[in-house]
Amino acid sequence: MQQQASIAVLSHSQDITNTITGALQSASRTILNLAISPDFSMSHESSSTHFFGVDPRTDSDQDALAALGWGANAVLLVIDSSQGIDGDTIRLAQRAFLTHPGAICITGLESVSANFDETLAVCTRLFGADHRVVALTLPILDESEKVNGTLNLVTEDISWHVDGDLFEVHDLDEEHVELTSDKFQALIDCITITTLDEQRAESLLQGESITSQDLLSEIERACSSRELLPVFALEPPVGLDAVLDLLSEVGSAPWIPSLEAPIDASVATYCGNEILRVWQGVFTTGEFDTDRGITRITELRTMKNQPIQSTSACELYRITCNPEPAIGSAIYSRGHKVTIHRQLDEG
Repeated sequence: MQQQASIAVLSHSQDITNTITGALQSASRTILNLAISPDFSMSHESSSTHFFGVDPRTDSDQDALAALGWGANAVLLVIDSSQGIDGDTIRLAQRAFLTHPGAICITGLESVSANFDETLAVCTRLFGADHRVVALTLPILDESEKVNGTLNLVTEDISWHVDGDLFEVHDLDEEHVELTSDKFQALIDCITITTLDEQRAESLLQGESITSQDLLSEIERACSSRELLPVFALEPPVGLDAVLDLLSEVGSAPWIPSLEAPIDASVATYCGNEILRVWQGVFTTGEFDTDRGITRITELRTMKNQPIQSTSACELYRITCNPEPAIGSAIYSRGHKVTIHRQLDEG
């Protein structure tokens, strides 16, 4: 079974969350989206995408962290350049980026108070101590000051919005090359430091070129290892494809926490909203131990709500169980002693 690309979306704004989740929902990608939002009841589903909300406010901070840490493979922080970013979202994002691959989207760029470069600088100050923060796409405005395209520093071209889901791709003009040379050099500098290929690092230091595909591969590896935080310009649908292309890749890579459990034990974590992440073994219906007692699973379903008889490791499932475990709880075979070293959940 193909690993699911599970992306957690962080934003302090309900409007931003709705915009991004709607854009993701319209994309033909299989993505689980944990929308960190004050609207706890938010739930959207399509044939390819599932969304559910977790309240990030102080009184449920651990629930948000637990759902993030166990349910997500990657984290997408979305910042409205005209509004800035609040302390709660900063705190969640800083902790999330330490344990999960991530990316940042800067949106709201059509506002007169927005500035992509200033917001990029803020992101560098907030997250640059632990990561290399670098732009991969830049916004391009049309004559009416509307964001109508993005300049991709990796492929060195411009994706220009024509109509609906239609885009035209153009080569860069000389003026674009001159205006973006500093940002392209910043990207190359990051890859020179993060690459594991000593020969490539040496060639980049000497000013030699790198192909777009090799550059993208280096970005994906550095992002997956949490060394790099790529930044995208986003004004859906403009800029969405570049974000999904990267996060669908890094978000589909399975990750397994450190387990202390017998090899024959089935082990999973409850992420809330009926979602189970299986780490080891096979789950069927029946009774299982949890961190706080016993629960009985009465139904297993895929994320598309199709009934199934058993599970596979490293995948996400919908379950019906009673009593419902606490978010972040371990669920495992009866009679076994199991410890999971938690991610983003200090409880």
